[in-house]
Amino acid sequence: MKLRKILSCIMAVMLMLAIFTVPAFAEGEATTDGTGATPGSGSTWILLVVWVLVIVLLFWLPSRQNKKQQKKKEEMLNNLRINDEITTSSGILGRVVKVKDDVVTIETSAQHTQLRILKWAIVHVESDEELESDTPAPNIEEPKEQ
Repeated sequence: MKLRKILSCIMAVMLMLAIFTVPAFAEGEATTDGTGATPGSGSTWILLVVWVLVIVLLFWLPSRQNKKQQKKKEEMLNNLRINDEITTSSGILGRVVKVKDDVVTIETSAQHTQLRILKWAIVHVESDEELESDTPAPNIEEPKEQ
């Protein structure tokens, strides 16, 4: 979301620069000051530099975002432990029973059905501590005396 806002701001600045520098360049071609340089030639270089910066940012920012997401997923999979609740890319929910290299064995039901899946298929992990903290304490009301 932040990336889109940044890119849209950059594009807006580029559009404004293009609108205000192109007319200056066109006027500068018509008149020269005797030195042979046109008054608008400096703005052409500025416009060119800004376009190059925008192109570099358009390639660099998304790749940086992908690297962050990859690092986060890799950390999540490396911290996978027994009894963690997981969700796979195909929508299967289960509890981790065994972790070995790139293969994870999970239980998917009360009948203890076990499935072997590859680690890369895991998209979400809730650790045992997170599950315990999410479950609220039972609300037991004491009977009122009358």
